Amino acid sequence: MKRSTALISLTLLILLLSGCDIGSRDEPLISARLYLGLTNAKGPIPPADIAAFADTAITPLFPSGLTIFHADGQCQTSDHALVKEPSVVIELIYPDSEENRQRLLILIEKIKTVFKQRTVLLVVTHASINFY
Repeated sequence: MKRSTALISLTLLILLLSGCDIGSRDEPLISARLYLGLTNAKGPIPPADIAAFADTAITPLFPSGLTIFHADGQCQTSDHALVKEPSVVIELIYPDSEENRQRLLILIEKIKTVFKQRTVLLVVTHASINFY
């Protein structure tokens, strides 16, 4: 079941990005994934809040596109307690530049402020893409 969900998510990502202009194939690209738990001190963060945030905060910074994956997250705290919560993964693919690195840091601060999060997990990798 999880494998089919991952395959469907990957297919949707490819389809969503197929019409996007994320740069030339000659420039280095970055894939950044931001992991965000969907609870805070006030309780659950509604999916509608994530969608609105994508429209008002993420898209202006990264207009070429994004993908949001809904996930079941878990992490271990410093006192070894296991915390499980609904999560989202926001994936951005963009040209590697100082401007985009700064935009990513701005986005992380916005996420922490708007959703009252202490941390946001960021995973950055170099990306090689093709549209078929």
